[in-house]
Amino acid sequence: MPAKQRRGALYGFREALAGPPPALDISSMRSPRDIALPQLRSMTPAEKLRVADGLWRDARALTEAAVVQRHPDWTRERVLAETRRIMSGDRA
Repeated sequence: MPAKQRRGALYGFREALAGPPPALDISSMRSPRDIALPQLRSMTPAEKLRVADGLWRDARALTEAAVVQRHPDWTRERVLAETRRIMSGDRA
């Protein structure tokens, strides 16, 4: 079957990229700050703390995954120690 007749996720992709990209009017776009500030202001201190805790836990999990990927031969204890070191701000 010729490439143009194939159907699937990429059908028409090359044709869509053939011309210049459409103009983007950024004057009407809201910044993330404009979106997030009202939400943060409406939260109780307990809700803000819960969000901060979730962000911290996510950062720790991503850091641990990066350490494991960088050092697949390390033991779990060594990975956790390195994760703690990085998360405490010691980058040396």
